[in-house]
Amino acid sequence: MNAGVGETKKQKKGKGRQKASNRTRSIYSCVVSSSAHESSPSPDEVSIVEKVKRENEDMAGRYVFKMFCGERIIGLVTGYDNETSKFKIVYEDCNNDLIDKEILLRTLAPPTLVDWMFDSHRIPRLLCILQQKVLDDEEQEGRLGFVFIENDGVDEHMIWLIELKNLFSRHLPHVPKEYIVRRVLDLNHKSVMVSRRNQDVVGGITYRPFLSQGFVEIAFCAVMANELIKGCGTRLMNHLKQHARDMEGVTHLLTCADSNVVDYFLKQGFTKEITLKKDRWQGYIKVYDGGILMGCELHPKLPYSYTTTMTSHQRQSQGFVEIAFCAVMANELIKGCGTRLMNHLKQHARDMEGVTHLLTCADSNVVDYFLKQGFTKEITLEKDRWQGYIKVYDGGILMGCELHPKLPYSYTTTMTSHQRQHAIIERIREASNSENIVYPGIDFQKGEAGIPSCPIKVEDIPGLKEAGWTPDQYGHSRFKTENDSADTASNQESITAFMRSLLKQIYDHPDAWPFKEPVDSDNAPGYYDVIKDPMDLKMITTRVESEQYYITLEMFLADMKRMFANARTYNMHHTVYYKCANRLESFFSGIFQSGLQDNKFQQN
Repeated sequence: MNAGVGETKKQKKGKGRQKASNRTRSIYSCVVSSSAHESSPSPDEVSIVEKVKRENEDMAGRYVFKMFCGERIIGLVTGYDNETSKFKIVYEDCNNDLIDKEILLRTLAPPTLVDWMFDSHRIPRLLCILQQKVLDDEEQEGRLGFVFIENDGVDEHMIWLIELKNLFSRHLPHVPKEYIVRRVLDLNHKSVMVSRRNQDVVGGITYRPFLSQGFVEIAFCAVMANELIKGCGTRLMNHLKQHARDMEGVTHLLTCADSNVVDYFLKQGFTKEITLKKDRWQGYIKVYDGGILMGCELHPKLPYSYTTTMTSHQRQSQGFVEIAFCAVMANELIKGCGTRLMNHLKQHARDMEGVTHLLTCADSNVVDYFLKQGFTKEITLEKDRWQGYIKVYDGGILMGCELHPKLPYSYTTTMTSHQRQHAIIERIREASNSENIVYPGIDFQKGEAGIPSCPIKVEDIPGLKEAGWTPDQYGHSRFKTENDSADTASNQESITAFMRSLLKQIYDHPDAWPFKEPVDSDNAPGYYDVIKDPMDLKMITTRVESEQYYITLEMFLADMKRMFANARTYNMHHTVYYKCANRLESFFSGIFQSGLQDNKFQQN
C-alpha cells in the first residue's frame, strides 16, 4: 500500500482547454468587443469571465509576503473585493491591504517556503485562524466540498473516481499507474475527495475499511500544492476521521507511509507506535520496503470536523484565556498603551468572560514585556486545565497571570501614570538649565533630494544653548576620526571626502546600473505603490555634493541600505535586479569597512 501527499504540477483541466495566457487574451478581446458593440455577452464570454472570477476567489487562503526594512512579513489572502478588483490581504503585523493581481502573483509565497515556516512554527497563529475561517466560509458557500464516493455503478461517481485516479498518478509518480487504477476502482475500496464547486478534484484519499478488524487502511493520499498550503490536507484528513468513526464504526486509521510524507501524517495525529493490537491488523496490511507503518487512534467523542470551533469553546470552559498575539506600535508603546491594553484585557476577561487566568506562549524577545504586565513563568492554574489546549512551540516560553478578583485593572494605569509623571517632572526640573521658556520656532524648507533650501546653523536654533547644548554634540556619530579634537568643519570635510570615494567605486561596479537613476514607473508598474521611500545613487550623490545633508556616516549608510532593501522588496529573488542588489551591497560593505581603516575612522 502507498500513501503520499503530492506537491507537483498544476492539475490539467482536460482536452481542448486553453492555456492561461490565451485565456487572458480572450478575456481582453471579449471585453473590448462587448463595449464596442454594446451587445449582451455570449455564453462563451460569460463562461470565461466566470472562470476568472473563480480563479480570483480561489486565491483566498494563500500566503503572500512583503519585505519591510529587510524583514519578511507574511500575509494571508482573505478574499477578493469586486468593487476595487483587488485582493484583500491581512499581514502578520495586523495591517490590512488591497493589492492588484499583478502584485499578488509576484508576492505569493511558494509552497516550499510555507512548509518550512509551518515546520519551524513561524506562521503566526492569527493567520492560521484566519485561514481556517476562509475554509469554513468556502465550505458553507459550496465552493469547497468533501464527498465520499465508491465504485457503486453511478456514472457521476465513476467520473470523479477517474479524476481522482489521474490526480494520484500525477502526484505519486513512483507508484505504477495500473496499481493505482486497481485500488481506486476496487469494489472494496472507498474514497473521499476534495472538490471545487463540485467540478474540479483538487485532492483526495483512497482507503479500505476492515470493519471486522476495527480499522481503515489509507492506500493513497494526495492534495494539490496550492490547496495543501491553505490547510485542505488537514481538513481532508479530519473529514475522513469523522466519517470512519461515525459511519464505518472503526477505531483506528493505519497506513504504510513513504518517508517523504511521514511529517504530514505526524501533523495529522499519526504515530509510528501502533496502539491497535497486532493480531487485528497483521496479515491485512503489507509493509513494503521503504514504507513506515503509522497509525492514529480515533477519539470516541471528538468532533473532528469542527476542531477549530471546539477548541475555542473548550479553552473558555477551562477558565483561562490564551493570548495568541500582542502588538503595539512603537510610538504608542512608549506612551504606555501596551500596559493599558493589557489591563483592559484583564478587566474584560475577568468580568465578561468569567476566567481567572491569562496564559501565553511568549517569544524570548517579549518575555520582559509580559513580566512587566504581571505574568510569571510559574503557572498557578492546574496543569490538567491547560495541558493539551496550548501548544508550547520551540523557542516559546509558557507564561501565566492570575487575575485578582477585585482589582480595578482599567484604572491602575492612570493611577500609576500620575505617580510616575510627577516623579519624572521633578527630576527634569532638577536637571534642566532652562526656566521653562517657550522660544519661537524656525522656518525650515526642504529643496531637491530633501536638502535644506537655506542652511541653518545648529547653534542658531533658539533655546538650544540655554538647554545645555554644546558644539561637541553636533552630528553625534559612532564613527570618529582619529583626530577627534579637530573642528567641526574639518571633520565634515573628512566625512564628505570618504563618501565621495565610496560613491565613485560604487558607480564603477558592473552591478550598479539598475541604481544610477530613479526607477521609471512605466517600466516597473506599481513600483511607487509598493516602495514608499525610494532611493537611488543619483539622489545620494546630490545629497553628498550639497555638503549639508549627511552630517554623519550613519545617515549615508542608512540611505545605501534603503536602496538595496527597496530592490529586494519589489523584485523577486530570481530576478537580475534582486541579484544585483545583493552583489552590490556585499561589495559596498567590504569597501566601507576597509575605507574606515584607510581613512583612520574609529568605530565606537
